[in-house]
Amino acid sequence: MAKPVPDAAIALLKPTVGRRIAGAFFQGALGVLILGLGTTVAGLGPQIALIAVGGVMLWQTLILFRATEVGIVLTETGLYEETGREIAAFEAIGKVDRSFFAIKPSNGFLIVLKEPAPRGWRPGVWWRIGRRVGIGGTTNGRAARELADILAFKLEEQRAPPGDAG
Repeated sequence: MAKPVPDAAIALLKPTVGRRIAGAFFQGALGVLILGLGTTVAGLGPQIALIAVGGVMLWQTLILFRATEVGIVLTETGLYEETGREIAAFEAIGKVDRSFFAIKPSNGFLIVLKEPAPRGWRPGVWWRIGRRVGIGGTTNGRAARELADILAFKLEEQRAPPGDAG
């Protein structure tokens, strides 16, 4: 059983229903097409390979749809899934990257950590590889930008010298 989020939420980023359905639909449709192609191609090897790939695509469709039920919560201590799973603690975050050329999920942003962290992934919501954490995918672009802005503001606020009002 997952532990609850430790602090009160400052912001919440949830995947939108339309994007969840569209993502699952198109991935599932691709799986069905590959399965169909696997039944028509000549040769046992290609048939087995295409049927296996189509089956994996359908399995991943189910995983994507279930994974996008969970949102991301920003608290005073960092970013968490709604289940309580930690994505990135504030102390570990180096910067927030929303630039055009950042390798980030669609409708999302990138967090660069100070130190590498274990790999983590919730399809369509977030991923973490080494020092990079991608937030977004099936989320609303404006809501993701707002979360990135709040996160960047909180980081600057945390790093400001005591007594600095500006």
